[in-house]
Amino acid sequence: MSEVRVMVILADDCEEGETTTILDIMRRAGFSCDAVSIGKKIVTGQHGCRLLADHVMEKDVERYKSYDVMILPDGWGAADHMQDDARVTELVRFFAAAPDKYLAAMCAAPGVLAHAGVTKGKTVTSYPGPKLEPLFTEVNC
Repeated sequence: MSEVRVMVILADDCEEGETTTILDIMRRAGFSCDAVSIGKKIVTGQHGCRLLADHVMEKDVERYKSYDVMILPDGWGAADHMQDDARVTELVRFFAAAPDKYLAAMCAAPGVLAHAGVTKGKTVTSYPGPKLEPLFTEVNC
């Protein structure tokens, strides 16, 4: 079996605790896990902690489609940045449609999946509240 490759998307205003926990657990579990920033090499979280990305996402996203897993961490601002990034939307749609790929989003980040149009008919767990609940009217809860 080949090595499972995990891509964790980093964006400014991410929730540092959740983001670093995802990276830590994936790496401890033995997965090849890269932190891929949609902005710059150093990402500033919502509480001012700075995270160093392994890679900065390029304009052409083809190389990122070779990962097996795409994970979107939390943070209201980070979710907004990811939602507004056409590259992230393209990758979310690709991973959601590929039968041999996995896509995960934490806390507020499932809103990014909804905005990309990939949640209809899916089972979704998300941070509750008026900002996100209207996005999930066609999902299984």
